[in-house]
Order: sequence, then structure tokens, then C-alpha cells
Amino acid sequence: MEFLFNLLGEFFIVLGARAVESVAKDERHVDGNSFYARAAGLVAGIAVVAVFGAMIGGVLYISFAR
Repeated sequence: MEFLFNLLGEFFIVLGARAVESVAKDERHVDGNSFYARAAGLVAGIAVVAVFGAMIGGVLYISFAR
């Protein structure tokens, strides 16, 4: 179960990094109201939630697996 949380967290980290990188390369979409900026913000938010979920899931798994 911990492996699944970590894998999901890594997936969202990579996805968020790719989205932010693609937005940074396209300088025409620098305003906060553009679709790309909102999508990158959403993906980055999901990545943060996934990372903390993986951390909490790992701690709970280690705590209760014994």
C-alpha cells in the first residue's frame, strides 16, 4: 500500500513539473486567467496533496503494519 502511495505521489510530481515547465516556456500565457496557468496550478495542487498523502499514508502504514 505504501508503494502505491509513493508511486502515485511521484506520478503527480512529474506531471506537475511538466505542466509548470510547459507554461514557463510559453510566455504568451503568463496571466493568471489563462487556461494553462489554471491547469498548472491545479496539477501542482494535486501534486502537493499527493505528496502529503503519501507521507501520511506511509506513516500510517508503518505504524499499523507491525
